[in-house]
Amino acid sequence: MKSWLLALPLIGLGCTAAAHPLSSPASVGTSTDTQTTASQLCAPLDAEHLSAHYLIKNEAGQSWQIRLLRKDRNLIVQRLAQADVQKQAGQQQVQSFESWTQDGEYVRYFPREKRSITYRKGDLRALNIQYDGDSLYHLVPSKLTTELEPGAQSQQGCFATQTYRGERHGVSMDLAWIPALALPYGFSHHQGQDALSYQLVDASPLSAAEFDAMIADYQDLDFADVGDSESDPFIAKMIHQGFIQHGGSGFYDSEGRPLADGGHGH
Repeated sequence: MKSWLLALPLIGLGCTAAAHPLSSPASVGTSTDTQTTASQLCAPLDAEHLSAHYLIKNEAGQSWQIRLLRKDRNLIVQRLAQADVQKQAGQQQVQSFESWTQDGEYVRYFPREKRSITYRKGDLRALNIQYDGDSLYHLVPSKLTTELEPGAQSQQGCFATQTYRGERHGVSMDLAWIPALALPYGFSHHQGQDALSYQLVDASPLSAAEFDAMIADYQDLDFADVGDSESDPFIAKMIHQGFIQHGGSGFYDSEGRPLADGGHGH
């Protein structure tokens, strides 16, 4: 059996109805009227059942967006390049998205084809892929809140935030943390000429039924069977388009670096 690997997008550091309105730090007011207006617009959010939408930019001015959906400890991650954002606004489906279960299994979904490919825990272990559930769930390692120096607390739109700043492994970091959601409101890190920033755009309630509906009725294929399924038109198409690649894990760690895969490069 050939060894084929899914080519996965970089999803983050570890990446609506009743959406929470957000204000940039420069525009957040401190008056009683402003705070009252914001509180009136803020719908209650359950940290374990939500959809959070982030804008990400790098030092080259490139940008993309990530939407993180939570159902308990199960996650769905959608990633859009900036060029795809307008398509998404026009109700066109994303080309693919991914999910991680609380047990550490990974699934890549292809909405147009209603197909999915699943990595079992044994597949991940065989590929020397470590499941970093903490960074996936929080988009950044939650231990940053203990490793960085705490700063000011502030109200950003609907969210009470705590800021942190410091250096970790030679990387300068700034984090605005939302304790109630265990998610960043904003995050940036710099190392030399390299820089990356995350900014929360909106957050919305998400029911378990809505989460489940997103991944229902897909025809699934185990990763272990991909090499024996090259005659399947869907698998052949995914290989041709680069979604499935030979060699290289395609997985990234919590700081966006390709994970080790036993000697193959990505």
